Amino acid sequence: MRGLKLNARASTLALICGALTGGQRDAAPYRPDTLILLYGTTYRGDNIYNRTGAHQTKFDRVIAGGKAVYRLRVENDGTATEALRVTGAAGAQGWIVMYYNAWTGGGNITERVTGGGWGTGLLAPGMGREIRVEVRAAPGTPVGLNQVVLVTATSVHRPDKQDAVRAVTTVASVG
Repeated sequence: MRGLKLNARASTLALICGALTGGQRDAAPYRPDTLILLYGTTYRGDNIYNRTGAHQTKFDRVIAGGKAVYRLRVENDGTATEALRVTGAAGAQGWIVMYYNAWTGGGNITERVTGGGWGTGLLAPGMGREIRVEVRAAPGTPVGLNQVVLVTATSVHRPDKQDAVRAVTTVASVG
């Protein structure tokens, strides 16, 4: 019985500590976190860390010639100031994927993201940068075809520390 009380107290303390740190479960010095948002929805991926985008995915449907716009936030969830490197998929045949360094307007960073990676610059713990991903289905792209865009943030100091989100866009029929 005494062990159960200690475990219950330890669990309660862990929950309280998690709430005080914004739910951050890992007090590692280097911890990238990537979140994804569609207009009119809530973020997915906050404080979820993996390289596959599992539980960090948003889905949208477009007609051929149309585009989906995903908003990403790349954050430093670690305890040390650091820069993150962002990489992402290019468009497959029938798709155009563009990356921008702001949610509206901003500079086109597509070549850097799909190449060696785009650097966020130094981020203090808890700080982040916004990225817009536009996924356009070329005219004539068949209904039902989809484009999966995996975007990964990597710690510059610890390249083994990564987090990814997925944007899945599917061509829908008109009407």
